[in-house]
Order: sequence, then structure tokens, then C-alpha cells
Amino acid sequence: MTTDTNTKAKLKLKELEEFRNVLNKASEQFCWAMDFTSFPQIQEWCEKCLDVIEEAKDQVENEADYIDSRLADFDFDLFQFCSENEVVVD
Repeated sequence: MTTDTNTKAKLKLKELEEFRNVLNKASEQFCWAMDFTSFPQIQEWCEKCLDVIEEAKDQVENEADYIDSRLADFDFDLFQFCSENEVVVD
């Protein structure tokens, strides 16, 4: 059960990283659009999109940090448990 949960957590980390890459590409595109336009309305729309992208990037980062931390805690606890309950055979 725990392994399945950890596998899902690792998959989510991978997908969060891929989504972060999508957000970064979108951000680059909106920055490019802001640079080329001479119309204030287009710049305003780009700024709004960039604000939403930045908020999403922050949320993705927080979620990834949380999952990564929980996986590290699990690995540490598992190592400690294994060390304390090691079966010694003579």
C-alpha cells in the first residue's frame, strides 16, 4: 500500500515538473508578446496571463516541495526502522 502511494507521489512529482515546463514556456511566450506589441491592451492582457502563470508556478512549486519532503521523511523513517530492526544472523 505504501509503495503504491509512494509510486503515485513520484509520478505526481514528475507530472508537476512537466507542468512547470509548460508554464515556463507559456511565460516566455507572453513575455515575447509583450515585447513585440505596441498596443497597451495587448500588454495588459499579457500581464494578466503572466500573473496567473506566476501564481500557478508558485502553487506547483509548493506542491512539489511538499511531496518531495514527505518522500524524504518516509525514506528516512524507513531507513531508521530497518536499522533498528535489522535481523542479525550468526
